[in-house]
Amino acid sequence: MQYTPLPLLKLLLLLIDVLTFWIRTIIKRFRYSRERILLNQINNSTSWSEFSHSAFQLDNVLHYDVWKDNLVSGKYDYRLIQERLHDLQNSRTDNNLPKLLSLLRAGMLRNFGGISNKRLYNRTYIGTKRLIEQYNKEISNCLEWIDNNDEINNQIKLDFYHDAKTTLGSTAICLHGGSLFGLCHIGVIKALINEDLLPNVIVGSGVGSAIGALICCLSKTQVFEILNDVNQAMQDEGFTLNNKNQKSNNGDETEIYLQWIDNIKRGLTIELKLFIKFILSKIGKITFKEAYRTSGKSFNILVYPNSNKIPTLLNFLSTPYITIESAIYCSLGNGILDDLENEPIGDSYNNIYQLMIKYNDEITEFSTVECTFKPPYQVGGDSVELKNSPYDRITELFNVNHFIVSISRPYLAPFLNGDWRITYKKNTLLKKLSHLINIEFKHRIRMMSRVGILSSLMKWLLVDEKSMLLDTNYIPIIPVGNSWFIWDIFNLFMQNHSVMDYWIKCGERSVWGIHSLLETRVRTEKLLEEYYEKYRKIN
Repeated sequence: MQYTPLPLLKLLLLLIDVLTFWIRTIIKRFRYSRERILLNQINNSTSWSEFSHSAFQLDNVLHYDVWKDNLVSGKYDYRLIQERLHDLQNSRTDNNLPKLLSLLRAGMLRNFGGISNKRLYNRTYIGTKRLIEQYNKEISNCLEWIDNNDEINNQIKLDFYHDAKTTLGSTAICLHGGSLFGLCHIGVIKALINEDLLPNVIVGSGVGSAIGALICCLSKTQVFEILNDVNQAMQDEGFTLNNKNQKSNNGDETEIYLQWIDNIKRGLTIELKLFIKFILSKIGKITFKEAYRTSGKSFNILVYPNSNKIPTLLNFLSTPYITIESAIYCSLGNGILDDLENEPIGDSYNNIYQLMIKYNDEITEFSTVECTFKPPYQVGGDSVELKNSPYDRITELFNVNHFIVSISRPYLAPFLNGDWRITYKKNTLLKKLSHLINIEFKHRIRMMSRVGILSSLMKWLLVDEKSMLLDTNYIPIIPVGNSWFIWDIFNLFMQNHSVMDYWIKCGERSVWGIHSLLETRVRTEKLLEEYYEKYRKIN
C-alpha cells in the first residue's frame, strides 16, 4: 500500500481550508453585504419615506456622496450655476428687488445650465449634485421671499408670477394606453399626488383615459379616499371579482376559458375591466367643462376615429360639452367594454360607440357621421392615420413644453430607461455593447414603422400613439415588477386583489426612482402655479 506523505497531506488540507474560507466569505459578501441588504430594502419599500431613507444610506455606503459634493462635471455648466446661485443669494439678502426679478426671469428655464440632464441623476440612488440642489432651493427661497415681502405691490407679484409661469412653460403627464398593465397608471398618479408633483395638464388614452378621469372628475377628498385603498373602494360600491368571475349558469367551464382568452385578445384583465366600470359609475355623465370646474385640471382624452370629421383631441377648450364617459368608451376602442354589460362575446365587437354631447341636461350624439374608433395600439396602421399630432395641439393650447409619459409596458424598460436609470457598474465593455444594441434596435423600429413594414404583432407590442422609442427629452415612467417578467405576465390573469395591489405598488415605486429628476423639472413650476393662483384670487 502507498501512503500520502504527511507534509503533502497537511498542505492539501491547508489549501482546502483556505479555499472554503474564501468561498464562504464571497457567499456571505453577496448574500449579507450591507449594500445588498439596503438594495433589497429599496426594492421592497412600501412608502416614499422608506425608499428615500434606504437610498440615502446606500449612497453613503457606496461613497456616492463624494460625487454629490464635487460640483465639477462636464454634464452641466457648474460655473454658470454657481455664479447664478451667488447672485440670487446676494440680491435677496440685499433686498435688491429689480435685480432679483431680472435674474429669476432670465433663468426661468427647465434645463438652465444643463441641470435637468438625465445623466446627472443616474449616478446615485437618490439626489444629484449638491450645487444643483442648492440652486433649486434658492429659487424656492426667492419665490417665497417675494411672496412674503409686504413692500411689493400685489399686482407686481401677480405680473411676475404670471410672466415667470409663462416663460417656464407647463408640464403634461400622459397616461399612455395601458392595456394589460394599465393598473400601473394608478400607482404613478398616486405617487405624484402624494409628493405634490402631479401636473395640471393630464392626457389619457385607452385605459389611461379612464384613470385620468378619476383624478379630473372627482373632488380631492374623493380621489384620496379611492387611491388610499382602491380594492376597498371598489368593494364598497359592489365591484368585486367574485361577482364577475363565476361559472356560467349551466356549469360549463368552457365559457369561462373563452372569456379569459377573449380578455387577452382585447388587452384587458378582469380586474382592469371592473376598475374601469367602477370609474364610469363614479363620474356619471360629467362633461369636460364640468370636470375642469370641479378639479381645476386640464383633462385631455385622445380618440382615434376613422373619420376626419371627428376630433382626435377632446378637452374643455375644444369640446367642452362632450361627456367624458363617451370619450372613454371611444378612446378604448369599439367593443372593448361591451361584455361588462353582459352582451354576447362574439357580437360585441360589432357595436359602435359614439361621442355624446350634454347641453341643458339633454344628451345627444356629437355627430351624425357614424365612425369606428380604434384602440391606441392600432394607431399608425392601415385604418387609422394621424396627420396632425394631438400632442402638438396640446402644446399650443396649454403652453406645454415638457411631457412626463407613463408607459405601462414593462418589457420596454431596457430600451427606454437605459439613458438615465440607476446603473450599478462603471462604463464596462458589456455596458457599451448593450447601449449600441439599444440604439440600433430603436433605429430599426423607427424605420420599419415609417415605411409600413412593421408587423401587426410588433406594432401592438412596441408602437403607440406617441412612440417613446424615439430619442426625446421627455421623462418616461415604466413600472417594473420585483419578480421575473414571465411570472409577472402569469400573475396578470390570476384574478385576485393582491395582483392589483402589486401593480399599483410597482407604479408608485417607478416614480420614487426618478423623484430627484422630477423635483428639478417640476417643483418650480408647481410653486409658480400656487403663487399665481393665490394672487389671482386676491386681485
